[in-house]
Amino acid sequence: MQLISLTLLEALPPGSMLHLDKAFLVELGIQWLNTIILTAVLSKVLYKPVKKMLEKRAEHVEQTLSAAAEAESSAISMKKEYEGKLGGVEAERAAILDEAKQRAAKSSEALLAEARRNAEQIRSRAAGDIRLQREQAKENIRKEIIDISTLLAGRLANVSIDRQANDKLIDETISELGDLKWQA
Repeated sequence: MQLISLTLLEALPPGSMLHLDKAFLVELGIQWLNTIILTAVLSKVLYKPVKKMLEKRAEHVEQTLSAAAEAESSAISMKKEYEGKLGGVEAERAAILDEAKQRAAKSSEALLAEARRNAEQIRSRAAGDIRLQREQAKENIRKEIIDISTLLAGRLANVSIDRQANDKLIDETISELGDLKWQA
């Protein structure tokens, strides 16, 4: 700093610190004019474009921040919506499972009822078949008894028999019948 002040003092004529002569004032005016022109030119060329660029950059940053805030709020609302839907899906799944269980229970009850009806029909048919076969067996036995009685009566008619011969004839007829059992 001292070097600069010494250089300025050496440039001035001896005996005065500052001379306001015409050449100095013209030079001072030209420097001021150059400074103003340079400031105006730099303002037009550099300051305004840089200012516009900074404004655009600030606007872009603001838009990016607002878009990020919107995206965040949208994501939060979508998250809530999906959580709500997920809860709805869980409730719907539970309802579907309950309905399926109820259908299965009704279906199994219907199948059991149908099986019981079929079993009852089979039992009643079997009981009917047994009664029919029993009746047929009784009828067959009755026919056999009639045939035997007719045979016995024919033998009795041919032979006059006393009581012992009659008992003997009945015993022979019964032995011919073999294992025939009477059914009530």
